[in-house]
Amino acid sequence: SSSAVDGMGDVIDQAGWDLARFTRNPVVMWGHDYRTMPVGRAVETHVTAGRRLVSTVEFPKKDPGGLSGQVIRHIEEGLLRAASVGFRPIKVKQSADASRPYGFDITEAELFEWSIVSIPANPECLVLGAGGAKGLESSEAQRTSGAGTRQREIELIRRRQRLLES
Repeated sequence: SSSAVDGMGDVIDQAGWDLARFTRNPVVMWGHDYRTMPVGRAVETHVTAGRRLVSTVEFPKKDPGGLSGQVIRHIEEGLLRAASVGFRPIKVKQSADASRPYGFDITEAELFEWSIVSIPANPECLVLGAGGAKGLESSEAQRTSGAGTRQREIELIRRRQRLLES
């Protein structure tokens, strides 16, 4: 992940990642689909000095068929090149940047998982190298699109902030 503006106009401050929960269960999913088995596990996840959240995935070693096998083959063939983080915002405020009227500035977030995806919300979150079972960098969370959905998300976050402030 990086601090680049994502497709929804949001920015995540990379210094604000809470990785404690994730390191206890470092799952790598396909497309944030929690109904399926993980496709791999993160063997190393950290924020670099350059303020990027970087993670290395390890895929199943024994006969990786099914979804994991498909994902591995698609990465090796260059068809899949992106990732996305699944997280809970902890500290967030609506962006004051006029170019991001519905965007949020997330200064702290708890990482739950990261997923291999076809299209990342953060365009900078791409494969760093595909050395067999390694080499994906996690990205910003993919979110549902649509102005109505986004407006409801904004209102829910505002309500949460009012509750925390009272």
